[in-house]
Amino acid sequence: MEGSSLVDRLRGTGVIECFRNFGHDPDSLLATPEKAKANLYAEYTWLVRPHSYPGLKDAIVIHALPPISAAMHLPWEEWFVLDGEKRHHVHFLERSPKCEGEISLAKDDTDHPPEAVGKTWYYFVDRDLRPLLFQD
Repeated sequence: MEGSSLVDRLRGTGVIECFRNFGHDPDSLLATPEKAKANLYAEYTWLVRPHSYPGLKDAIVIHALPPISAAMHLPWEEWFVLDGEKRHHVHFLERSPKCEGEISLAKDDTDHPPEAVGKTWYYFVDRDLRPLLFQD
């Protein structure tokens, strides 16, 4: 797969294995070689975290979190499987026309990355499961 530095980084964090466990094909999910080569996710933190929401496969969520200073224009993305359905949520600190909901994360929230808590996020459910910055 092209863009191997990102793939190698994701493999090292357990993200690739988790995508496979969720039933994704990482090769097609991350296959936009020209965009992968552009290193659009270089500043992101990728992680697999436990989550307490009922119905989540393996009680885990994959996160791609930009530096919070850039979250007004770069998305925080989550992938998970809820009640057997693959989900991709895209969050921003500022509402956009695509956003269909909002979530305020308490400062003592332990389900989400610490950088994301204590803030209100505006999100949409993306039917395209590929990372947003890799989409056309």
